[in-house]
Amino acid sequence: MNYAQLLTHWKDSLKLFHRATFSTYLLACLNTIKLSAPLMLSYFWWAYVALVVLHLGHAPKIMGALPNLSTNIAVLLHITLLFAYIASMRPSIERKDKAYYLAYFPRTMWAVILTYLLVGPYFLPLAALVLLFFFDSNQSIHDYTQSLLRTGKALFYLLPAALILALGKTIINVGWYKLSYLLDGYLPGISIPLLAIIHFVNYASLTVFYIRLKHTYFHLIFE
Repeated sequence: MNYAQLLTHWKDSLKLFHRATFSTYLLACLNTIKLSAPLMLSYFWWAYVALVVLHLGHAPKIMGALPNLSTNIAVLLHITLLFAYIASMRPSIERKDKAYYLAYFPRTMWAVILTYLLVGPYFLPLAALVLLFFFDSNQSIHDYTQSLLRTGKALFYLLPAALILALGKTIINVGWYKLSYLLDGYLPGISIPLLAIIHFVNYASLTVFYIRLKHTYFHLIFE
């Protein structure tokens, strides 16, 4: 691919922000949240409750436990929720019920943990794109490597759109996080459901972006 072709792809990526296209994108994000929220609350409500309990400092004291036990539990809960967001929001014709989650959990959890450890919590809304590719594969180590490669290709060929989305997300996330922690000072524990809202928005927007990649840029990303 020459420089002129690359510039053409970069210019084409900005079509996402045309009024009609971006309106459709936002509506698709809302629909993704509408479909996934009941699943999250039905099968993973306990993770949100546990985070609230840990946040309020009411975690049970275990004799001989490590001082950072609560932090470790919180990390495990966030990793579990990362799996839940991806599994719930990814496009699939499979029926998403208890059997669906139990089937994917042992096959994909290693990749979810690895992705979390590689990038940390702050870059997950971007790094989770790797997991969307991975969940749509046979979930092997080779497939994870391919998912990393495809994510890199997607960000490279659609760099302008990716940068604009990343900047917009960063601004919204920073503002929302500050508001959540500010309100938490007045109403302890409220930051957990507030942060869950922004997580829904982050992963829903990423999922719709992924669907656009598959439908519009398949030849660039998958070949």
